[in-house]
Order: sequence, then C-alpha cells, then structure tokens
Amino acid sequence: MNGNELRNRRRRVGLTQEEMGGLLGVSRKTVCELESRDGDIDNRTALAVGALTRPPPSSSETIVAAAIRIPVADEWRNEMWRGERMYPDYLTISAPPPARHPTLMHPFFGYHPKPIGPSEQGFLTSTGRYVDRREAKQIVIASNQPRVADTPTWDSLPELYSEDLW
Repeated sequence: MNGNELRNRRRRVGLTQEEMGGLLGVSRKTVCELESRDGDIDNRTALAVGALTRPPPSSSETIVAAAIRIPVADEWRNEMWRGERMYPDYLTISAPPPARHPTLMHPFFGYHPKPIGPSEQGFLTSTGRYVDRREAKQIVIASNQPRVADTPTWDSLPELYSEDLW
C-alpha cells in the first residue's frame, strides 16, 4: 500500500486525517506524511489501515473507561526494528470506573514535559478503541448507554465527561 492508496481508503471510509490518526494511534501530521509517500507504507500501518474497511462500530459499542493519550518522545517514536517503527505516536493510559481524567493525569505531573491537554483526554470503548470526548458522546447516545441523570455537562457541551457516566 502506498500513500495514495492510504488516502483513498481513508476517504472511502469517511474519516478525516485526525480521526484516522486517532484510530492508528498517530498524529494527524503523521497521517499527512504517510499519505504523501510515493513508496510503500510499513506493514503494521498497512494492516491497521486495512482494518478500516470494516463497518462502523455497532450501537453495542459502549464507553468503559476514562483514558488519556501521552505523546511518545521523538527519540523513542522514531526507533526502528527490522524496518518498522517500534512505538506509536501516543501511549494510551486508562483506568476503570470510577476513575476520572484527573485520576489519570495527576501521577504524570512532574514526569511529563507538557501538561496533558483536552485533546489528549478521551475514553476507551468496549472494543478497546481510544476515542476523543466528542466521539465518546456519540457512542453513548447511539448505544443508549445508561448515564448519571441531570449532569450539567450533558445538555450544554458536545463532549462526554466521566461525570456523565459514573
């Protein structure tokens, strides 16, 4: 698979570069770089992109845990083994309910060079996918997942917060 085939597959499935990056565990910039390649893309990425031909998640997919993504340092992210990258662009860290995002972020204060921002906060689904707060809310709606009644964030914001569920 080359960059042009990757771009066509992403468009056929209807994903933005950012959404595809989230599914592959890489940044939007990395997806853009992959799509501009003339040569072949490494096997791991090609296999992951091949999975994008599957139908969209069913309404039985639910949110099971709060999660954060921490960018992997460049010196590790670019590490190669037998011609393939060894590390993803992000590491996903999660904990089961009643854990909230601060529960996951506080242990990294002082260890991580940058604060963990809103774009690195999301959830894990029952299928093991990391999703951002907006997609998580859509999954909760589509699956009719039980939630805590009358939370102020549910009606006023397009994103899901762990307080909405537990």
